[in-house]
Amino acid sequence: MSSVSFGGGRLSTMSESNRNTILAILLIGLILVFTPSYLRFINPPVEDRLPDPVQVDAPPSNDPGSFTTTLSPVTLDKRDTINNTQIGSTTDAVSKEESFISIETPLYSAQLSSMGGGKITKWVLNDFLDHDSNPVKMIHNLNSGNLGIRFTDVNRDTVDLSNYNWSAGPENQAFISLNYEETTEISFYTQLNNGSVVRKTFRFNAEKYDFTLTVDVSGLAGATIDNRYSIYWETPLLSTERYLNDDMQYARGLALLGGELEEIDASDGEIERVYFDGSVSWAATRTKYFTAVIIPDRNSSNRVMLKSRGRTTINDELYKSYGISLDVPVVNPSGSSTNTFTVYLGPISADILKSYQVDLQKMMNFGWGFVRPIGRAVLWSFVKIHSIVPNYGLVIIIFSILIKILVYPLTHKSFVSMKKMQDLQPVIAELKEKYKDDQPTMQKKQMQLFKEKGVNPLGGCLPMLIQMPLLFALFTVFRSTIELRGAEFIWWITDLSSQDTLFTLPFSLPIYGPNVNFLPIFMGFTMYLQQKYSGQSSTSEQQKLMGYFMPVFMVLFFNTFPSGLNLYYSLFNIFSVIQTKYLSDGIFSRIRGKASTE
Repeated sequence: MSSVSFGGGRLSTMSESNRNTILAILLIGLILVFTPSYLRFINPPVEDRLPDPVQVDAPPSNDPGSFTTTLSPVTLDKRDTINNTQIGSTTDAVSKEESFISIETPLYSAQLSSMGGGKITKWVLNDFLDHDSNPVKMIHNLNSGNLGIRFTDVNRDTVDLSNYNWSAGPENQAFISLNYEETTEISFYTQLNNGSVVRKTFRFNAEKYDFTLTVDVSGLAGATIDNRYSIYWETPLLSTERYLNDDMQYARGLALLGGELEEIDASDGEIERVYFDGSVSWAATRTKYFTAVIIPDRNSSNRVMLKSRGRTTINDELYKSYGISLDVPVVNPSGSSTNTFTVYLGPISADILKSYQVDLQKMMNFGWGFVRPIGRAVLWSFVKIHSIVPNYGLVIIIFSILIKILVYPLTHKSFVSMKKMQDLQPVIAELKEKYKDDQPTMQKKQMQLFKEKGVNPLGGCLPMLIQMPLLFALFTVFRSTIELRGAEFIWWITDLSSQDTLFTLPFSLPIYGPNVNFLPIFMGFTMYLQQKYSGQSSTSEQQKLMGYFMPVFMVLFFNTFPSGLNLYYSLFNIFSVIQTKYLSDGIFSRIRGKASTE
């Protein structure tokens, strides 16, 4: 593959260890705060908008395979040419009125235009709702192009057939309604100056979010400079979520070549295009939950271009838009001048994407490499439990119980080790006082003490470290999988993938944001209770500070996180409190009683 000063005031009276503890906590907090993958400031809700399209212009004459960028639709000379070696459409786009065809299915509502031979001007998903409880609009744009055909003729002149108004097939109807198991075909054609015809045929299936597009370019054989054409997509997908920044955090242009995923991200004020050579499995543009994908026939495309544009909206939010373009030979390896593409416009759902058997599921973001298998297992568990329990809030409760049972041996050892360490604190304090001027001897005596009593000083931390990958995986699943999008729990918690906002402040607080949410506050309270009942809040001054600081910090940090994640953490803390209290009142009482009789 190839591609183009802290201190002063009251703190001065504290011990050195206390200052170091607080400094470490603050430094960790700063690192977390400025991690761009997890902390994006949350802004007030915005309405759906029709963004300026990202346009992919014609290839310059000195590089037939490259593309340049403009910010407005391409306009070419529509005059007929006398020289038949210059191939252009004879259709007069001005005199002929643009026509539209509407398709209604149980899954989506679509509209095709005769411009460009079936440009999609509307694509609405009936089974998914936006933040205003209206069906999700993926596309609602008359001014940008998609599924366009572009090539360079033998005179090195660019011909873009999407700038012309194609003729509709005689069998076409203005309105088509499909029920399950029904299909339909729609065709468009345009005549070239050399008398040949280019035809595009769409075949829709009411049971799928895709359609097949067959392109017959027989008329282009021998008339292009490089014996290839490009099929491109320039229409940006609409933002479908309440918070634009949250939606755009996952927006990308992507392509899979030779099994390797390539992607491009947009930057504010920049337009970037990247070319990749290799066997193209698919190319796509996506938002957080939805995607538009072009899947060519196997081995029929060997080059793809991904292009991105970022711009700041009037609300100081970054809107990202993308374009994709696939190079396709006019005559494919079988000798035919007909190419077939599958075009998918729908949700980013693991089961659906996997069904295409071209590794479409690779576009799903399950986090870092070592977390991805855990994330997939978590999502699979959620879906399986949800097939029995219809409420995802109850699914999270059941999942929390199952995870608590699963990690019980680890947490049991953690509590045992922690309690033993607490019992040894007086002895450790004596050792520190006795050998305060001889640190090596003190550390040696301390390790001997741990060995004699069977205590692992890291025993209380190790279980939490082992559980960290699971917590990262849960964060990704709650935040980016469509199965939890719009999933209701109870009362005001109507979307477990988003915040459970009680009310919105007239201003935005740093880190916290403008929304006051209940579950992060409840999660912080349960975290305080967990530390209190585990004894972490009273064993030392440092742990007292941690017992107060960390719950408050976590409330601030988790306020912008999905309500489902906060619900899981709250439940996990509650179950930990129950487990700790049971151990403290039961097992450890027997341990201490047995020790006192020996």
